[in-house]
Amino acid sequence: FNNDNLTNPFLNFSKIQINYCSGDVHAGNKTTNYGGEMNVTRVTQNGIMNAKTVLDWLVQQQMNGNIASPLENLIIAGSSAGSIGAQ
Repeated sequence: FNNDNLTNPFLNFSKIQINYCSGDVHAGNKTTNYGGEMNVTRVTQNGIMNAKTVLDWLVQQQMNGNIASPLENLIIAGSSAGSIGAQ
């Protein structure tokens, strides 16, 4: 998303970036213990809640007049595990 490139088709779009999923391709909602009896690592995966929070924030921004409502375009994209979550 090179905002210095005037030919960028997304130049005038608002952009929201979710930097990293919690190892669950933005779809998890659970806590799991990994490891043996003496060395347990508790991992919480909140991907679905993170994604829903971003969408709720977007709707709130629309209601506050900070983002156009209705949206003319909504593009969801991702890379690596995020590309699976974007589907």
